[in-house]
Amino acid sequence: MLRSLQRGLFLAGLWGSFLISGCTIESYHLSDSWETQDKFQLKRTFVLVQAPPGTPAHFVELAGRIARRYVNLKKDFLVLGNAPAQPEPVAALAETDGHLLLDFTEVHLAQADDLRLRVTAQLLRNPGRGVVWKVVASRSDEPANEDLSRLTQRYVRELGDEVEPYVAPTFILMKRVFDTLPSPQLTDEDIEAKIMLDD
Repeated sequence: MLRSLQRGLFLAGLWGSFLISGCTIESYHLSDSWETQDKFQLKRTFVLVQAPPGTPAHFVELAGRIARRYVNLKKDFLVLGNAPAQPEPVAALAETDGHLLLDFTEVHLAQADDLRLRVTAQLLRNPGRGVVWKVVASRSDEPANEDLSRLTQRYVRELGDEVEPYVAPTFILMKRVFDTLPSPQLTDEDIEAKIMLDD
């Protein structure tokens, strides 16, 4: 009963933060095995991104980089890289305990300040051993109210001018999504490895 109440309060808080940011959280799931098993075993991950047909390739790379860097910075995972989900990077996944799958079902840029996004984000055990964490979230056409100009400039330098209208809203959505992701418990060896990760 207490656990159900805590989860309800947690979801209520998430709902409020998503509405304020122009985002909506549609569902949230965390496996019961997280506290007893996964937090000790699922540490090294890789970000895979898939999007609807016709989505610009630069968006797939942008979303992957934003997710990888945000999780590496804010969570205790070791995110070893990012790539499109298809074709699956088998060799890269072989070095991980699990992967973060970002499945965008809507990426619609109507105009420069009107980007609509919907994503299902999942943390999955490798290989194919089930979903540990899952969030479905979307972003409306509300303009970003955070000053992310420096971040936008960074990704424009890396990926080109065409990513500019995507950066701020994608970052805000990824932030809200991954703020719900719990952190694993690292050993001293894991911490040393995490320090050595690039950007």
